[in-house]
Amino acid sequence: MVTDMQADAIVKDNVDRYVDMCQQFDDTIETLTDERGAHYGHPLDDFARNTVVDDALAQCKDPQVRHALRMVWVKVCRLIETPDHADSVADIAGYARTIAMIHDERKRRAQIHD
Repeated sequence: MVTDMQADAIVKDNVDRYVDMCQQFDDTIETLTDERGAHYGHPLDDFARNTVVDDALAQCKDPQVRHALRMVWVKVCRLIETPDHADSVADIAGYARTIAMIHDERKRRAQIHD
């Protein structure tokens, strides 16, 4: 049986661990947002650039392709801020390829069901 003193110690240990985890999370996120901000600009500006294409993307009737197009646009917006960011260029190519993958997989699945 756990005594009240032992229970209090367990609770305190869990609270300390939670506070440490939250602090570690906060520190990590602050570092991450600072690093991303150095590449892509302030989130207010980056997100504003991203939203200008929403109406055009909404016209794509295919939800999976629409998502891939949105991700391409996110990378284009990042290149506006940092045009030499090779990772974003590679990501655009990768997301473009996922569109072809979507169509190929749909054909494959349709053949299985025929």
